[in-house]
Amino acid sequence: VFTLSSSCQSLVMEEYESIRLICQYLKEHNFQEALAALEKESGRRYIPEVMDCKDGELQEILDDHIARKRFEEEAAVSVSELFSPGNGNYANELWTSLDYLTEGYNALVVRLVENGALAIGGSKALIVTTQIPIPLSLESPPQSVISETHQICKGAVLALDFHPTKRNILLCASMDRCAFIMDLEQPQNPLIQMFNDHDKYVVRALWSGTGEYFVTGSYDKTVCIYRKKGDSDLYEQVCKIDFK
Repeated sequence: VFTLSSSCQSLVMEEYESIRLICQYLKEHNFQEALAALEKESGRRYIPEVMDCKDGELQEILDDHIARKRFEEEAAVSVSELFSPGNGNYANELWTSLDYLTEGYNALVVRLVENGALAIGGSKALIVTTQIPIPLSLESPPQSVISETHQICKGAVLALDFHPTKRNILLCASMDRCAFIMDLEQPQNPLIQMFNDHDKYVVRALWSGTGEYFVTGSYDKTVCIYRKKGDSDLYEQVCKIDFK
């Protein structure tokens, strides 16, 4: 009788698990041809019903890996490096002022990303979005830009975050206990989805590095984690952590 050593058995199980995770990812993202090719070459059929699969396993592993790598990079920075003089290249003067954008209301949160997309959240439940001309001109900064004003929620906007890969998608959090996602390319009907899972002000809202997940934090001492639903643009809550 031929038997595998424990080390060989471990390698076989690792290969099986790797193939299962990749098959699951291909299935969830509807890569049917790639899935069929992998099943044919590996000689293993992907049958979710008998494989005890949890949605988004591979994506979760990838997100954890990215977070761990970022943590290791940050941990590798010594304290002395943090206080080193640097090269003198830093923002040290006012470039331009676009104070008229908020129509006189308080600006509570601001986000600007590399493509020039600018979002401002303020009191009176206002979100102002605009596009700063790219590349930036240090000699002639813009004195005026065309902007859109949105009023989706009922309370002041406390947090904003642009999607990491789809810069037209904006995640928002409000004092009226809600979080919501907007599509800035649809100014007439920008709301994609709203979430009402907190009992007090939602003060933080952040995307994961891939946009597969996002998280919200509230004064109710809870954190909600949401995950993308398949190939749609909608998200669902997968976890709520209570820090009370």
